[in-house]
Amino acid sequence: MGRKPRVALVGGGLGGLTAALALTRVGIEAHVFEQAGVLREVGAGIGISANAVKVLRALGLETELRKRGFEPEASVGRDWTTAKRCSECR
Repeated sequence: MGRKPRVALVGGGLGGLTAALALTRVGIEAHVFEQAGVLREVGAGIGISANAVKVLRALGLETELRKRGFEPEASVGRDWTTAKRCSECR
């Protein structure tokens, strides 16, 4: 009989924790390594794309996501160097 797969995930952010949950749910042992001593809010907002929401929904996290988040009324992208709106870029 083969050994149970084990995975090391470096980083306990949204991606690392989501991957750990998904792997654990299919029977793969996942270990998350994070340099921060405590996971907490740091004051930054997180934009989650529609495809990422599909993953969180599949993991049963959509209700909690909707409790804590919101859908923005608008989004404006800007060029990093010129600050022009992306519709005006190059």
